[in-house]
Amino acid sequence: QNRYFFLILITLFCTLLTTLISVVHMFYISKYVSLRRLRNNLYYIVALNPVCSITCLFAMIMPRNLAFLQGVIVTYQMIALRISIDVLFNISGGRRLLSDQLKAVKEDIKCQAFPFCCFPCMPTAAPSVRNIRKLENVISQTCVIRVVLQVADVCVMRELGDTHNWWFVCSYAFSAITMMVALYISCVIANLNRDSANKFRYNYLFYMVNISQILYTSQRTVFTGIKYLLLGEERVSLIDYDYFEETYYLMFVYSVEVAAMSIMISIVMRPGVSYMFDSYSCRISSIQYSSFEKSIKADIESKKEKKKKGKGNKKSSESKSGKPSGSETVMESLVEKTEPKKKIPAAAEDDGNYENLASQSEQE
Repeated sequence: QNRYFFLILITLFCTLLTTLISVVHMFYISKYVSLRRLRNNLYYIVALNPVCSITCLFAMIMPRNLAFLQGVIVTYQMIALRISIDVLFNISGGRRLLSDQLKAVKEDIKCQAFPFCCFPCMPTAAPSVRNIRKLENVISQTCVIRVVLQVADVCVMRELGDTHNWWFVCSYAFSAITMMVALYISCVIANLNRDSANKFRYNYLFYMVNISQILYTSQRTVFTGIKYLLLGEERVSLIDYDYFEETYYLMFVYSVEVAAMSIMISIVMRPGVSYMFDSYSCRISSIQYSSFEKSIKADIESKKEKKKKGKGNKKSSESKSGKPSGSETVMESLVEKTEPKKKIPAAAEDDGNYENLASQSEQE
């Protein structure tokens, strides 16, 4: 019992450390990330490590609820993987703009991604919005499959009264296969805008989500397989804590790994080096660093020049006439005095991509 208590204490320390780091991350995101949708997505991804660590701590304190708590971890990880793809679309200006960029440089969707990096025979696809959405749907379907497996695990555990059964070994193995499919498709999507995403250090964020899933799923499968092989058909009472020995070691190891990942992601994704924090004092607007910088800047400058010329011509005509004449000009002046000015929504109220943020700056 003493060794289990010692493992719980270390896990508690790692959980507190991970939670504190996550709170600091959320503070910087709320203060220095201006786009609302990107900010909300980052909130969810940043909460991945503390949620997993807290769930591991609860699994060590309440080991008989292991199946349910494992379902919480796996479900959150799969949704975080799906949201990490949305972050890529946010920093790329949306799916359509990403597709247009790939078509402009004549680059196809390449299936030569991890773990098939060394296979040049992998097929390619046209960079259309429809194909990009198909890849997204594959990731979403794998999320649903893993959630269904977790629900089935909970039902089997409730019926049998323990986790010592061949069903859990097969379920964890199939869950690992679906995870690898989701990771492969996500790597294919992440490689579409690698040059622009590197400026935002998106690859580190993406790898953190992937490594978190790989570590937990692989270790869970190994620990469960070892337990099943060692015990064979032997039955142990759920009151005996030695029955959950692999749970304590699994959750302890994973909580330490999560704490280490939180520290590393804090270093590589700090606001001074990542363009996601576009409102940071040492950072110019993130639009400037996007792949469509030149076209946006040219459009904004040309429209501003046209507005200035139009205002100059209007002032010169009014100065010649002395006072504004006609019913339309009089009504316009009255409306301006009586009606409040319409406020243009700020960048924080944008729908989430840099393309719409650029259109707002054009209106100004």
